[in-house]
Formats: sequence, C-alpha cells, structure tokens
Amino acid sequence: MEEITTAGRPAAVAQAVIHIAKTLDLAAVAEGIETEAQAQVLRRQGYELGQGYLYARPLAAEDLAARLQPAPQPA
Repeated sequence: MEEITTAGRPAAVAQAVIHIAKTLDLAAVAEGIETEAQAQVLRRQGYELGQGYLYARPLAAEDLAARLQPAPQPA
C-alpha cells in the first residue's frame, strides 16, 4: 500500500471506497497499513478502521485468544 501516500490511482481508489461505504452507511476497513504516513492519509480520507503491520503482526488464533483474556489481578 506504499503508493497510497502519493497522488494517483491507489489514493483515488481508497477515496472512492470510503465514499461508497459512507454513502451506504457502512464501515470500511483499510487493510495493509504499514507506515504512519499511510495511516495519516487514510484517516484524512475518512477511514476510521484499519489493520496492518503498523498495529500488529499476524497471530495464530490461539495466541490471539490468549491476548484477549483478562490479565490476572494481583492478590
């Protein structure tokens, strides 16, 4: 998704997708965000949800489940 930070087709496609989603009252998720610059561009375009290496590396299902468990409270 590196090209999203420059004007051109990828940026135009991302803008069109968010416009369609908002028109249909749907949420759009930006995928493959790797840099803060990409995240900033997508936020300015109106994306509220995103995923990618910038936020977390892929996890196995069991590792994700373990992370979602509440942390033990000290006695």
